[in-house]
Amino acid sequence: MQLRNVTRYYPEHMPFGENIQYFIDENGLDFYNSIDTFKLKYKLCIHPDTKVIHSVSENISTLYPAGFDIVESDSLPYDDIISGKYQFVDNKIIPR
Repeated sequence: MQLRNVTRYYPEHMPFGENIQYFIDENGLDFYNSIDTFKLKYKLCIHPDTKVIHSVSENISTLYPAGFDIVESDSLPYDDIISGKYQFVDNKIIPR
């Protein structure tokens, strides 16, 4: 699963209340409604153009997705994954 180019939005119906920030991807997928579709262990925020990894978590709800693509991986092959030295390309984490 992946969400592409996530941005903030204001849905007509706010199921979690008005004090929550809502996010949607370029295909109209709501961030919160998509949480259960992510099945792999790690969720990563990557820059949509450069594919550089900016954040990672096992719990997708702790990520701030605005401005990023959200992708997933079963493993983290490097310790300093959010150092700016790694990209997520072709479903793999690789050095830049």
